[in-house]
Amino acid sequence: METFVEYIRVLREEHEMPLMKLVAFLDIDQSTLSKIERNERHPVKDMVSKLSETFQLGLRSYLLR
Repeated sequence: METFVEYIRVLREEHEMPLMKLVAFLDIDQSTLSKIERNERHPVKDMVSKLSETFQLGLRSYLLR
């Protein structure tokens, strides 16, 4: 099973959302998001909420997959 951040990367790619657009929404550096997507860094709680909101999913729905 993929991690939450790996799942976010898949969703971003499925929605054809450029990395820069998501970076701007999250108000973080591109390198930070790249590290998060590669599971080299963990997102902070606020960022997880924004990611969930962006892709219209609840963490619970992901965890129950």
